[in-house]
Amino acid sequence: MATIKEVAKTLGLSIRAVHSRLDALGGMFDPYLTRGPNNELIFNGEALAILKRLEAIRQTERQPLRQAARKVIEELEGKRGGTVREGRVSSELVEVLKEEIRRLERENEWLRGRVEDLTRLALPRPRRWLPWRRSR
Repeated sequence: MATIKEVAKTLGLSIRAVHSRLDALGGMFDPYLTRGPNNELIFNGEALAILKRLEAIRQTERQPLRQAARKVIEELEGKRGGTVREGRVSSELVEVLKEEIRRLERENEWLRGRVEDLTRLALPRPRRWLPWRRSR
């Protein structure tokens, strides 16, 4: 689950650009969005993968936003006649999701390492026991 600010940062876009992509995808994107506090848009993991796929098509095939959005919608609806709401997704979308999971796992490992390093710095040093000192 991510906010629109987090999605924009992840994709390297402005919030306005994310909104334009949502408009281009139309109502098919609604199942992947929820509303949070203060009516803020919340994106689930599939929403981020769809937006990444849209950007990949735009950049690799150099297509305008609306054409790339149509292509993504066609991929999601599938050539098998199913729709996204029925749970059928393209293999490319599955690969995008797997890559996102791998990236997040690497980020988590790095963050855990940073927490360990900073915890050592934040905690006081253990007192050394000296045999000539008497405990009181």
